[in-house]
Amino acid sequence: MAQIWITVDVEAQPNRAPEAHVDRLIWGRFDTGDFGVGRMMNIADEHGVKLTAFTDLAEIDRYGTSMSDVAANIACRGHDLQLHVHTEFFSRSVWDAAGTTPASDLNVIDDDQAKCVVRELVTHYQRITGVQPLAFRGGGYRFNEILLRQLCRYGIRIDSSVNRSRATQPFSTPATQQFSWPNGMIEIPVSVVDGFRNIPRPFDFNFNSAHFATHDDMIQYVDHFGRQFTKDAIVVLVMHSWSLLDIKNGHHFGPPLLANVERLQRFITEALNAGHNFVTTADILALLEDGELPLREAIDPRGLGDAFWRLETSEPLRSRLTRRSWEPLEEFGYPWQTSSEFKPAMEAMLGGRWEKAGHFITDMRPPINFDDQQRPHACDLHAWEPVGYALRAHKVFGDLRYLNLATNFVFDWLNRYWRPISGDTAAEHLDRLIADSSTFAWYDMAVGRRIFRLAYLLDVLARDPASEEATIETLWRALQFHHAVLSREHFFRAHSNHGIHQALGQLAAARRFFHMPESASQYALARERLLQLLDEHFTSDGAHKEHSPGYHYGLMVSFVGAAASGLLTEAALKDRVLAMEEVLSWMIMPNGVIVPIGDTDPKAMVRSIPFVSQFASEGLQHQMSGGVLGTPPANGVKEMKASGYAFARFAHGAPEAQNSSYLAQIAGHHSATHKHADHLAFVWYDRGREILIDPGRYAYAGRTEPRSDLFKQGFWYSDPERIYVESTRAHNCVEIDGYSYRRKRVRPFGSALLHASEQDGLTITDCEMVVERRIRHRRVLVMAPGHWLMVLDWLHDRTAPHDFRQWFQFAPDWNLHLEGNLLRGQAPESCTKPGASLVLADLLGTGRILPPVRGQQEPELQGWTSDAPYSLVPSGSVAVAAEPTMMGRFATLIVLESDVTIDRQATRFNATMRNGKAEWYDSRGRHTLNVIPDKSGSVSVHHVTR
Repeated sequence: MAQIWITVDVEAQPNRAPEAHVDRLIWGRFDTGDFGVGRMMNIADEHGVKLTAFTDLAEIDRYGTSMSDVAANIACRGHDLQLHVHTEFFSRSVWDAAGTTPASDLNVIDDDQAKCVVRELVTHYQRITGVQPLAFRGGGYRFNEILLRQLCRYGIRIDSSVNRSRATQPFSTPATQQFSWPNGMIEIPVSVVDGFRNIPRPFDFNFNSAHFATHDDMIQYVDHFGRQFTKDAIVVLVMHSWSLLDIKNGHHFGPPLLANVERLQRFITEALNAGHNFVTTADILALLEDGELPLREAIDPRGLGDAFWRLETSEPLRSRLTRRSWEPLEEFGYPWQTSSEFKPAMEAMLGGRWEKAGHFITDMRPPINFDDQQRPHACDLHAWEPVGYALRAHKVFGDLRYLNLATNFVFDWLNRYWRPISGDTAAEHLDRLIADSSTFAWYDMAVGRRIFRLAYLLDVLARDPASEEATIETLWRALQFHHAVLSREHFFRAHSNHGIHQALGQLAAARRFFHMPESASQYALARERLLQLLDEHFTSDGAHKEHSPGYHYGLMVSFVGAAASGLLTEAALKDRVLAMEEVLSWMIMPNGVIVPIGDTDPKAMVRSIPFVSQFASEGLQHQMSGGVLGTPPANGVKEMKASGYAFARFAHGAPEAQNSSYLAQIAGHHSATHKHADHLAFVWYDRGREILIDPGRYAYAGRTEPRSDLFKQGFWYSDPERIYVESTRAHNCVEIDGYSYRRKRVRPFGSALLHASEQDGLTITDCEMVVERRIRHRRVLVMAPGHWLMVLDWLHDRTAPHDFRQWFQFAPDWNLHLEGNLLRGQAPESCTKPGASLVLADLLGTGRILPPVRGQQEPELQGWTSDAPYSLVPSGSVAVAAEPTMMGRFATLIVLESDVTIDRQATRFNATMRNGKAEWYDSRGRHTLNVIPDKSGSVSVHHVTR
């Protein structure tokens, strides 16, 4: 099995086409279609293969943005963009600015010219992609030792300029596979073999050779190469962006040669069928890192010795660290420096006080109290969250006191938690370290959130002449220790959002010092993990799988920040972030508060204009800027079958009015992570008020015993208030036999949402799940915006009867009382909204509405909602109970009126609640709602008012 590296030299030399050089020689544009690098990428994509495009970025000086667009397109499509150069395309001003003469031949380039060439190429590349290039190929396969030294200095890890079949080589190299140069740079030579088909010369693997008439010829070459070298040798195929074109007049390329298109397609297909792999630059570096790609010992063909090759490594660490241009601290959260609260908070920090959410956490003067804290605060301190604030304040205000504050905090932490164990990076030692649960020092998320702040502080201090070399050396060693910890595979928390914080933090830290030899493998690992997590943690409809709008928002902001910081450059990734933004737009209630489903605190979502302007979703911009930016979000029903969310939003009056009708339902169960016992729960907001609510997060307080009944049910925290907000009876759910739905040792059902749509002016959602493998539950919600909501539940267990209770949780401002078998509610008038009334009625007449409960503490908590962390406020809670039965049937109507009369003689449903009719009277007239099964297996509704 061979490792095949398809490389494409992307260039548009003027002598190869009479005109339209970029269009002809790179895109291959003719009347019959495109036959350039875009067509090659299409062919590769069809087979799941990536090309490595060595792109001549010097041609930007000749062709301008059209050449920049070529490079950006290759990178955005996920192919492997790397460096290529023909120096004659640099403008004279480039050489003049560097104070040197133009280089006409890379074989004889001197040190000043080499510095100029590499600096220009890397600058262009970073401006286009936001990341560091990894590989280089000289134009005409030209290079020399001086150029290799400068490439290594700028962090280029791989060269592929050696081609011993060409006379343009600066010196001869033996017949060999991949090897290292004495400075540690890796050479992956263009594949050259001897004796192929009796050709009397060294023969290279060039797609446009006349000896490769068919794809079989190319497969035979791969086999011949495998016999001449070891099975681990990289087979390097050379193509050009014009390789699918014919050649005319001896030197002009075009028109398309369809046989070449077919040959490339067939070669990739047959190579895959033969079990061969296709690799990119990152794959090659990963193979090296894993010890799966042996290298021949270093080749020094001219015997220059270490004094020449290793000259750069004798350079001081400070100088090596600061070769790249300085970049700001990455944003992975809300940029508080844009808030009016930032300056006062920073002044308090200079005074020694670190506060969060209005609560004093710790004195900032060492020794700092890192561990004697509530769980979230301890994690924040070990993640160096105050350091992030201080570093931003230093950048915003230019005040060295903030830099000193951050440095003192960091060295207090390093001296206590890293320095005593810094000398041992053996795997078993790191594993013991990260297994220690007595402190958050090496907690998974704390390490991920800390490492990029450590890298940034090192970058700042390395550029400060007042910093001591010992300080820089200490921070660099600490950074490498953090990379070693994060690189432990079992420490990577792929199952939760913590893994995303780990991958983003390591990616940012590795990118900052990508030019250092240690960083390429660290960057590749973090990037691979991040892409994996995007697929695993977000559904195809863009929602985060951890059952919490709050966590969806937090991670979305992290990805928005990563994109703004240049860590996510591909168009496909940006499209995924846009999908996350669109989902969040539906998760914000008309009053501007994020819907507090799952582990979500009910926070107002208006943010600063500079922050909100980063979003691509205009609807989200509008919501989070208080209407200053963007356009009002869409009305209608949002069905998200993959995640299990359903939303409805209908504005009354102006689109942005707070009196919109809003319904949100969670019908997803993807894991136990942040999942409350809230299957099929929902939230209802209407006429400017919250009506039916969710209890929110409260806090992560206490830990349940691993063998306890609570733990077995899925309750991770033992605080009674936390247990309550997670429980089924605290949500708008059906409770079975007085127990909460189990979330541990049960198979997550994924999405229970069958259907959500707008029908006949109504919102309808239809869900079905199976509880405990035997109790089938079907729930239908029907909402008439601004008027009423109907909840239909059917539960069935063929093996045993159950006590089924339908729970409803009302917002705190609703005063509830039971009048016969009707629940009445009044909400008082305020300066911002009028008073309101509602009636809750059992349509079937078989249920018993229990007396409402508000702020109950004994015998158990009931009737509470969390308005903020560690806070509960009383709220109305009501259950509709049925006699123990094998088949539970509920039809509950809530009307926003002061009086309602149910016509029970006209109201009837079949046994499964899939077919029926309900009739009632209110101030708007007589209402008839027909529920009818449809061909899809769901239900349809039809509503008439007379």
